[in-house]
Amino acid sequence: MRSSAKQEELVKAFKALLKEEKFSSQGEIVQALQEEGFENINQSKVSRMLTKFGAVRT
Repeated sequence: MRSSAKQEELVKAFKALLKEEKFSSQGEIVQALQEEGFENINQSKVSRMLTKFGAVRT
């Protein structure tokens, strides 16, 4: 799979998780994405994605 295709799949999974579940920490998001098959995801990447997509804490 090409890098851009992997990135698209990650973004799709990331957005779906945020819509489906509530998370209390970035670590929980990392764990959920790892369970979805994104083994190389880390907290700093999740933090950047949250900022990029304008996610807010409720």
